Amino acid sequence: MESGLMGGSMHTANTGLNQGREVAVLPHSLDNPRGAENISLLVDGAAGLLTTVEAFIERLPPVGYSTRDTLYLPRGG
Repeated sequence: MESGLMGGSMHTANTGLNQGREVAVLPHSLDNPRGAENISLLVDGAAGLLTTVEAFIERLPPVGYSTRDTLYLPRGG
């Protein structure tokens, strides 16, 4: 994801975190405001860091996976 402060992507990330889903972000330049929330999620430990295409692919669910059949628990629960 790429999100500036209070951007729409941040809303999506927070929704995922509240549902117990994994959130991952791409590294972003510290001087670019479009990635401010990326850095914030990393600093807070709320998101994993993706540094390669392979790391992204490894996090994809298997083909045919349905989130509708999955129970998500809040983090720490």
